[in-house]
Amino acid sequence: MRATLTSDVSRSRDARAERPNEEGTISLRIGATNYLLFDGACGLCTAFARWARRRDRRGRFTLLPYQAVSAEALARVGLTLERCAQRLYVITRRGRVWGGVFGINAFFFHLFPWRFLVLAIYALPPLLLLEMALYALVAKYRHRLSRWLGLNACRAP
Repeated sequence: MRATLTSDVSRSRDARAERPNEEGTISLRIGATNYLLFDGACGLCTAFARWARRRDRRGRFTLLPYQAVSAEALARVGLTLERCAQRLYVITRRGRVWGGVFGINAFFFHLFPWRFLVLAIYALPPLLLLEMALYALVAKYRHRLSRWLGLNACRAP
C-alpha cells in the first residue's frame, strides 16, 4: 500500500519537489513549504485534499497523505503515524504543527476569502466550539461517511 500511495503522490503537482527515499516515503523539508497531511486511505479525507488543492491556487501548501511520509520525518515535528491517523495536520514553514480544526483553520487562513471566515470563527468562540464539535463528529465517523458518499471507504482503525 505504501508504494501505491507514493506513486499517487509523486504524480501530483504538490509532490514534485518532494523526493521519495529508498523506502518509498517522503521526508518533510521544513522551511521550504507548508504541508497539509491527510489520511490517504480515507475517501473523505482524499476528497477534501483534492478540493483543498484546487483552492490553493498559489501553491502555498504541499498536500500529502501521511502514509507517504517517513515515520522519522513525522517524529522530527512531534507526530506519529497513530496521531496522523486520527486527524489532519498542517505543518508550517516554520515547523509549527496544527492538528484537526486548527490545522484546517491554518490552511484556510492562507486563502482569500476564506481568511475572513477563519477570523470570524476565532472572534466568536461559540463558532469555534461548534466547528470543533463538527470536526470531532466527522473525524469519528469519516469511514461511514466515505461509504455513504460513495467514496473509497477506508477501514476503520
